[in-house]
Amino acid sequence: MKIRSTDWKIFALWVGGLALAALCLGWILRVEFETQLRQGAEQSALRWAQYVSRTVPDLEMTFSGRGATPAAREQLSRLRLNDDVFRFKLFDPSGNLVLLSDDLDQAILPSSYATADGIGHSPEDLSIAPFREQVLAGRSHVQLKRETGPDRPAVYSE
Repeated sequence: MKIRSTDWKIFALWVGGLALAALCLGWILRVEFETQLRQGAEQSALRWAQYVSRTVPDLEMTFSGRGATPAAREQLSRLRLNDDVFRFKLFDPSGNLVLLSDDLDQAILPSSYATADGIGHSPEDLSIAPFREQVLAGRSHVQLKRETGPDRPAVYSE
């Protein structure tokens, strides 16, 4: 049986079409996966923040810039051990970073996080301006991150 050149062309078109369909399906699945991760992370973060606001004593003192009381530090340290949370940041109503969970082990918490990352930079910093406006308007902002390191999971949200 002899294979004609038109048969090869038809075969190549089918293979090309199937490959393109597989690529499109892979892209669609990746986008859906990212969407589901982002929504899950956002819901988890909101539930965690509500739990923190209900269970941490004297939390308003931390946000007012007067520092965390020993009782607040103790509860925040316990919350840091939650399996779903490996690190957290607390911001005051103006968007300034007031507490980084990594610092809870220190005897004295830093008095200023002026150079720390987050929304605590000046409003003129254009790289974080949309993020700052979104968070300060009361909406959540979730970034999915992929990193390798001894103190981070492979995929996490911030």
